[in-house]
Amino acid sequence: DVPGLTCVLSRAPEMQLWYSALICSFLGGVHWGTAMSLLGGPKALPLRYIWGVTPSLLAWGSLALPYTSSVFGCMCSLG
Repeated sequence: DVPGLTCVLSRAPEMQLWYSALICSFLGGVHWGTAMSLLGGPKALPLRYIWGVTPSLLAWGSLALPYTSSVFGCMCSLG
């Protein structure tokens, strides 16, 4: 028996959801990078910045929902 291992294993699904929300936060960095390089011209700039924060807001917001809805929200945020 490893002390604390049972506690960690019992919370593994919850920790995987937190990890998926964290990954969504980093995915927005791709859009921020393209916006800062002015790829797509100045008209696309605001849309790139807005889309850059959208996946992380959806993922972190879905963590407040019940478990099944939270899983669905994180999956949709990952695309």
